[in-house]
Amino acid sequence: MGLFFLAPLVGEYLLGNVSIVEIGALPLLALLYGSGAIQIREVARRTGRGWPTILLLGLAYGLIEAGLIDQTLFNPPELADGRLGATAYVPALGISVSNLLAFVVGHSVWSIGVPIAMVEALVPGRRATPWLGRAGLTVSGVLYLLGAVLIFRYMYKESGGFLAPAPKLAAVAALSAGLLGLAFAVGRRPRPVTDRPAPRPWLVAVVALAASFLFGWRSESWSGAAFSVVVATATAALVVRWSRRRRWGAGAGAPPTGSPWPAPRCCTRP
Repeated sequence: MGLFFLAPLVGEYLLGNVSIVEIGALPLLALLYGSGAIQIREVARRTGRGWPTILLLGLAYGLIEAGLIDQTLFNPPELADGRLGATAYVPALGISVSNLLAFVVGHSVWSIGVPIAMVEALVPGRRATPWLGRAGLTVSGVLYLLGAVLIFRYMYKESGGFLAPAPKLAAVAALSAGLLGLAFAVGRRPRPVTDRPAPRPWLVAVVALAASFLFGWRSESWSGAAFSVVVATATAALVVRWSRRRRWGAGAGAPPTGSPWPAPRCCTRP
């Protein structure tokens, strides 16, 4: 339930995409965002896969939402007057590269990755285990489809009946299928751990904050889009390198399991 509601809270409200005065829309958004995050986490953990799979599935989630469900990838408000984002606009595809990065990468990180990491950190003992049975998976899948239908109908009405051409929708479906295949092609075996200690928590926090700021601070232009790709790639490479070090993990409060944080005094025994 925490992941169900945290996904839209982080992905939309925390980032300022939806005002907090519109908190009444949270249950509707949770149908799509929350159920999507739950499905992605369960699939990854049940198949013994980790964060590469989760983030790749998150990219597919973001592409499906922006390209097929709400279709803001092809009809974003920012491009309604033909000015904002025009320098990163590809007429043949009918999309802005800047918006493609913002929607797809943004959903993968903020709507999927961050909420899953936060909730798993609260239950380190069950971080890598499934949380739902078959009934729970079925229910969350149905809720996701319900949310997709409701949001599609709402956006269709709000956009005055906009519907992207069939070839563009087919291209999005094909790219999404490719990302899904790539997510499951990622190896299940963990990479070898080095003897170097994990970085200090404050350093990880500073790097995460700086990377988030730089990614969001970019200009709506080709140079801004290129800058975002460089930031995202460099950050991913650094995290992959750090994750191979000993005592790197999300189980805060339990150093023997791989967390860089010390165990809190209130929770330890002599």
